[in-house]
Amino acid sequence: MAASKEIQDLAAVVKATGVLHKRSADTILDRLFEHLLSSDTENYVSTIAEKVLKTDGDQKGLDAARNAIARLRRALNNFYRTIGKRNRRRLNIPEGIPYRLQATSNDLPVDWAEEFWYPYIDAESNVLVWAEPLVFYDASIRGFIRFLDVNADDLVTAAKLEKKLPSEYRGRQLVPSFGYQSSGDIAAVHGFQNWLGAKGVTLLPLVSRDTTEKAVLHKNAIIIGNKRTNTYVKTLQEGLDFAVDRTRVIISEPDDSRNEKAKYDDFVPTRVARSAKPDFAYALVTRRPNIRKSATATVISANHGRAIERVSQFLMDKDSMSALFKSRMSPEDEAWPQCFQVVFEIEVHQYDQVYQEAVPIAFRAYPPLARTETGGQPGVVKAGGVADS
Repeated sequence: MAASKEIQDLAAVVKATGVLHKRSADTILDRLFEHLLSSDTENYVSTIAEKVLKTDGDQKGLDAARNAIARLRRALNNFYRTIGKRNRRRLNIPEGIPYRLQATSNDLPVDWAEEFWYPYIDAESNVLVWAEPLVFYDASIRGFIRFLDVNADDLVTAAKLEKKLPSEYRGRQLVPSFGYQSSGDIAAVHGFQNWLGAKGVTLLPLVSRDTTEKAVLHKNAIIIGNKRTNTYVKTLQEGLDFAVDRTRVIISEPDDSRNEKAKYDDFVPTRVARSAKPDFAYALVTRRPNIRKSATATVISANHGRAIERVSQFLMDKDSMSALFKSRMSPEDEAWPQCFQVVFEIEVHQYDQVYQEAVPIAFRAYPPLARTETGGQPGVVKAGGVADS
C-alpha cells in the first residue's frame, strides 16, 4: 500500500499544476489509479472509453481510449522533463496493457525538439499549411512560367492579372493554373508528417489557397511558405521584430551587441562555376500563440524552399534544438518562450544545388501575446490563403 500511496501523492502534485490541461486527462489519471487498486485487468479501458470519453465500447472507442492514455503518458513525460525535472520521483505509465501506474526515479533527459513540438503532440488535431503558387502555361513554348510577385488564390482572379505581368508577356495566351509546388516545401511537409506522425500526432494537410481563417487560425498550425503566396505568414509575423520580405529577412530593431544586421539578403540564382564562392539563403521561424482560441502557431518562412526544408530538419533534430536552447536561453529557463523568432542562415553552393545545414544567427523572445476571439493580434487575416502580390 505504500507504493499506491506514493502514486496517489504524485498524481495529486501533477493535477495541482494544471499541466494536463484537459479535464478528461485528470479523470483518466484517476481511473488508472483506481485500476491500480483493482483486480480488473480487462474492463477499465472500455470504462475510460464509455464513461470519460463518452464513446461507444466498440473498437473505435477502445482505440480512442488508448490514444488518450498515450497522450497522458506524453504529458507526464513532458512535465517531468521540464518544470517537474527537479522531482526525484515521478509517475510513469508503461506502454501497452495493463497500463498500471508506476512510481519511478525521475531521470528523463530533456528532448528540446520534442518539447518545442509538445503543443502539437498534446493536441487531438493540428493543421499543416503550405502554398501552391500560381503558374502560367505558355503553349507557344510548351512550358510553365512562374512570376514570383504575381499570385492569386483562384483561377477567376488569376485570369484578371494580365496587367501585373511583365510587359513582354502581356497579350500572350498564358493559361493560369496551380500545377507547381516547391520541392523544398513539400520535403518539409513530408518530414513533419513522418516525424510527428511517428509520435502519434494527427496533422491535417492543407493548401493555403483552399483554407479559411477558421480552419487555420483557430487550431494548432504549422505554416510553411512566404508572404507573397501565403497570407498567414504575413499575418503571424506582423508586429514582431523579424520578418521575411520579398528578397530578404529584415530585422526592424537589430541588436548591435549581438552583431545583428537590419537585413539579410537572399542570394539570386545564377549560373556559376563549380569553384565559385558559396552564397547564402535565409529563413525565419516564428513561434507564437495563434490569432484565436487556445492554439499555437509555428511559421517557417523563406524565399527559397530548400531553406525551409533545412530549417524544418533543424526543428526536428534533438541535438540541434538542445544547442539552440542552451545558447539562447538562461540556465533558469525551463521551457521555450511562448513567443519567439529565430533567423537561420543556410550556405548554398549553386553549381551543385547543395544547401548546407541551417545555422541560427539571430534570436528574439517576446512577452506573452494575447489571444483574441473576435479579431487578430497583432493583425486580422481574411479568409483564403494568398497574400498580397
